[in-house]
Amino acid sequence: MAFVFPLLLALAVFWQVTHFDFVNYDDDIYIYQNPSIRQGLTLQGLRWAFCADLCFDSRNADYWQPVTMLSRMIDINLWGLNPRGHHLVNLALHLANVLLLYFIFLMLPGGDPWRSAWIAAAFAVHPAQADVVPWVTARTDVLSLF
Repeated sequence: MAFVFPLLLALAVFWQVTHFDFVNYDDDIYIYQNPSIRQGLTLQGLRWAFCADLCFDSRNADYWQPVTMLSRMIDINLWGLNPRGHHLVNLALHLANVLLLYFIFLMLPGGDPWRSAWIAAAFAVHPAQADVVPWVTARTDVLSLF
Protein backbone atom coordinates (compact mmCIF):
# COMPACT_ATOMS: atom_id res chain seq x y z
CA MET A 1 0.00 0.00 0.00
CA ALA A 2 3.03 2.28 0.02
CA PHE A 3 2.29 3.19 -3.61
CA VAL A 4 -0.82 5.10 -2.46
CA PHE A 5 1.30 7.70 -0.65
CA PRO A 6 2.89 9.32 -3.75
CA LEU A 7 -0.44 9.20 -5.60
CA LEU A 8 -2.27 10.98 -2.78
CA LEU A 9 0.52 13.52 -2.51
CA ALA A 10 0.35 14.26 -6.25
CA LEU A 11 -3.43 14.56 -6.07
CA ALA A 12 -3.20 16.94 -3.11
CA VAL A 13 -0.81 19.19 -5.01
CA PHE A 14 -2.26 19.01 -8.51
CA TRP A 15 -6.01 18.38 -8.16
CA GLN A 16 -6.58 22.13 -8.43
CA VAL A 17 -5.52 22.01 -12.10
CA THR A 18 -8.86 20.45 -12.96
CA HIS A 19 -10.39 23.89 -12.34
CA PHE A 20 -7.91 25.79 -14.51
CA ASP A 21 -8.69 27.31 -17.88
CA PHE A 22 -6.61 27.07 -21.03
CA VAL A 23 -3.52 29.29 -21.08
CA ASN A 24 -3.28 31.89 -23.82
CA TYR A 25 0.45 31.30 -24.17
CA ASP A 26 0.06 28.54 -26.76
CA ASP A 27 -2.98 26.44 -25.81
CA ASP A 28 -4.84 28.51 -28.38
CA ILE A 29 -2.57 27.60 -31.30
CA TYR A 30 -2.20 23.95 -30.33
CA ILE A 31 -5.71 23.20 -29.08
CA TYR A 32 -8.74 25.46 -29.09
CA GLN A 33 -7.94 27.46 -32.24
CA ASN A 34 -6.37 24.56 -34.10
CA PRO A 35 -8.81 23.50 -36.84
CA SER A 36 -7.33 20.00 -37.07
CA ILE A 37 -7.61 19.38 -33.32
CA ARG A 38 -11.05 21.00 -32.96
CA GLN A 39 -12.58 18.39 -35.28
CA GLY A 40 -11.69 15.61 -32.86
CA LEU A 41 -10.35 12.29 -34.09
CA THR A 42 -11.09 12.05 -37.81
CA LEU A 43 -9.32 10.51 -40.80
CA GLN A 44 -8.33 13.98 -41.96
CA GLY A 45 -7.03 14.77 -38.45
CA LEU A 46 -5.14 11.49 -38.35
CA ARG A 47 -3.40 12.36 -41.61
CA TRP A 48 -2.63 15.85 -40.33
CA ALA A 49 -1.21 14.50 -37.05
CA PHE A 50 1.31 12.34 -38.87
CA CYS A 51 2.17 14.86 -41.60
CA ALA A 52 1.95 18.30 -39.95
CA ASP A 53 5.13 20.28 -40.39
CA LEU A 54 6.82 17.42 -42.22
CA CYS A 55 4.87 17.33 -45.48
CA PHE A 56 3.37 20.80 -45.31
CA ASP A 57 3.85 23.93 -43.25
CA SER A 58 1.33 24.19 -40.44
CA ARG A 59 0.89 27.22 -38.22
CA ASN A 60 -0.52 24.85 -35.61
CA ALA A 61 2.37 22.39 -35.46
CA ASP A 62 5.88 23.71 -34.93
CA TYR A 63 7.31 20.24 -34.49
CA TRP A 64 6.32 16.65 -35.22
CA GLN A 65 4.42 15.03 -32.35
CA PRO A 66 1.69 12.78 -33.77
CA VAL A 67 0.86 10.85 -30.60
CA THR A 68 0.39 14.09 -28.67
CA MET A 69 -1.82 15.51 -31.43
CA LEU A 70 -3.91 12.32 -31.47
CA SER A 71 -4.33 12.49 -27.69
CA ARG A 72 -5.56 16.06 -28.02
CA MET A 73 -8.06 14.99 -30.68
CA ILE A 74 -9.32 12.25 -28.37
CA ASP A 75 -9.66 14.88 -25.63
CA ILE A 76 -11.91 16.89 -27.95
CA ASN A 77 -14.03 13.79 -28.58
CA LEU A 78 -14.32 13.17 -24.83
CA TRP A 79 -14.44 16.66 -23.34
CA GLY A 80 -15.00 19.08 -26.21
CA LEU A 81 -13.34 22.41 -25.49
CA ASN A 82 -13.90 22.12 -21.74
CA PRO A 83 -10.40 22.67 -20.31
CA ARG A 84 -11.21 20.67 -17.17
CA GLY A 85 -11.12 17.39 -19.09
CA HIS A 86 -7.86 18.26 -20.83
CA HIS A 87 -6.27 19.05 -17.46
CA LEU A 88 -7.71 15.87 -15.97
CA VAL A 89 -6.01 13.79 -18.66
CA ASN A 90 -2.66 15.50 -17.97
CA LEU A 91 -3.13 14.76 -14.27
CA ALA A 92 -4.07 11.13 -14.96
CA LEU A 93 -0.97 10.66 -17.11
CA HIS A 94 1.16 12.22 -14.37
CA LEU A 95 -0.34 9.85 -11.79
CA ALA A 96 0.36 6.92 -14.10
CA ASN A 97 3.98 8.08 -14.41
CA VAL A 98 4.29 8.32 -10.62
CA LEU A 99 2.95 4.78 -10.32
CA LEU A 100 5.30 3.48 -13.02
CA LEU A 101 8.28 5.08 -11.30
CA TYR A 102 7.26 3.50 -8.00
CA PHE A 103 7.09 0.02 -9.54
CA ILE A 104 10.36 0.46 -11.45
CA PHE A 105 12.21 1.27 -8.22
CA LEU A 106 10.38 -1.50 -6.39
CA MET A 107 11.56 -4.07 -8.97
CA LEU A 108 15.21 -3.02 -8.75
CA PRO A 109 17.47 -5.23 -6.63
CA GLY A 110 16.88 -4.33 -3.00
CA GLY A 111 13.67 -2.55 -3.92
CA ASP A 112 11.80 -1.48 -0.83
CA PRO A 113 8.14 -0.36 -0.94
CA TRP A 114 8.60 2.72 1.22
CA ARG A 115 11.89 3.76 -0.33
CA SER A 116 10.25 3.43 -3.75
CA ALA A 117 7.27 5.43 -2.49
CA TRP A 118 9.49 8.28 -1.30
CA ILE A 119 11.31 8.40 -4.64
CA ALA A 120 8.01 8.42 -6.52
CA ALA A 121 6.68 11.11 -4.16
CA ALA A 122 9.71 13.31 -4.81
CA PHE A 123 9.09 12.97 -8.53
CA ALA A 124 5.34 13.55 -8.09
CA VAL A 125 5.76 17.01 -6.56
CA HIS A 126 9.12 18.01 -7.97
CA PRO A 127 9.14 21.64 -9.17
CA ALA A 128 9.78 20.43 -12.73
CA GLN A 129 6.24 19.01 -12.68
CA ALA A 130 4.75 22.38 -11.72
CA ASP A 131 4.93 23.39 -15.36
CA VAL A 132 4.10 20.08 -16.99
CA VAL A 133 0.93 18.97 -15.20
CA PRO A 134 -1.12 22.22 -15.22
CA TRP A 135 -0.24 23.33 -18.75
CA VAL A 136 -2.37 21.47 -21.29
CA THR A 137 0.09 22.01 -24.13
CA ALA A 138 2.76 20.26 -22.05
CA ARG A 139 0.92 17.00 -22.74
CA THR A 140 4.01 16.09 -24.76
CA ASP A 141 6.04 15.75 -21.57
CA VAL A 142 3.64 13.64 -19.50
CA LEU A 143 2.77 11.50 -22.50
CA SER A 144 6.37 10.87 -23.59
CA LEU A 145 7.37 9.86 -20.08
CA PHE A 146 4.46 7.43 -19.95
